[in-house]
Amino acid sequence: MPRKIPVDSCLIIGAGIAGLVAARRIQDRGIDTIIIDKGRGVGGRVSTRRINGARFDHGAQSFTASDPRFEELVEGFVDLGAARVWFEGFPDEKDAVRKEKRIHYYGTNGMSHIPRSLAAGLDVMNNERVTDICREEKHWRLFTSAGGNFKAPALIVTAPMPQTLELFNECDYKLNSETVNELGIIKYDPCIAAMFVTNRQSKIPKPGGIVPDSCHVKWIADSFTKGITDEPCGVIVHSTADFAQSEWDRDDEKIADALYNEIKVFLSAEPSAYQIHRWRYSQPYRTYPKRYYLYNSGSPLLFAGDGFGRASCSIEAAALSGMEAADRLIEIHA
Repeated sequence: MPRKIPVDSCLIIGAGIAGLVAARRIQDRGIDTIIIDKGRGVGGRVSTRRINGARFDHGAQSFTASDPRFEELVEGFVDLGAARVWFEGFPDEKDAVRKEKRIHYYGTNGMSHIPRSLAAGLDVMNNERVTDICREEKHWRLFTSAGGNFKAPALIVTAPMPQTLELFNECDYKLNSETVNELGIIKYDPCIAAMFVTNRQSKIPKPGGIVPDSCHVKWIADSFTKGITDEPCGVIVHSTADFAQSEWDRDDEKIADALYNEIKVFLSAEPSAYQIHRWRYSQPYRTYPKRYYLYNSGSPLLFAGDGFGRASCSIEAAALSGMEAADRLIEIHA
């Protein structure tokens, strides 16, 4: 039997899907939660941006569900109007063959609609980058770059693991070497997203996204055909990991030119504007085998995120990880 530890509040680092799902599950059991995130909004890589009126899903493009627990969550998104079915299978440029038969969902007004719906009613502190983590008797204390000082008996960390390990390496509280080695197996591919604004709908066929025959581009999508924006239209381009690694430090204009040349055959007009976004931790390519990691610290400290366990997509992996980390904390507390 797990040792019972009184827990009346919990701090969560990261307002991505894992952190939001964990917070909602914990709060539903009467435990106060505070989510701390360095970003301006919620969602992490599940993100939508506007440029000159055009809306872009410049992070995650869609999500699938294979686990009944996540399927139930997705049904809730659909019922709330936060998500819709996008397509079934995966379109391919060469022959438009459906490579799989899973249903892909997307956020109704962009992918950020999903985390915003999860965050409703939660206490989220944005623009708060954690700079130090201290362990006090029966409590964790976090300090942030904005001067924040937060304290709770339990802590869940959901940031990408390379960021997490770097943070603990610089903090007052240190993880033991065994934990660092175990969690250090989690590795991520980078990705560079290019957002092009045009005044005409692209030639990308319905449903509005395609895997092109390219060595440098792994995905392109038309926001108008997808259904998340009105005129002016926008096309999002996601680079391959190899392209991102080799071109990471180049200036935005050169990156935009290189990616535009790869996909210009799909455009019906010259772009009127563009933006580049670099995702250092786009998708995990090596994961920890379990859904979460419980650190033996005397006070509950758990690690979760899309780098834990396997699922049909990163969003499902993150949600399931957040669920199971929350359930374990509740079990410890009960």
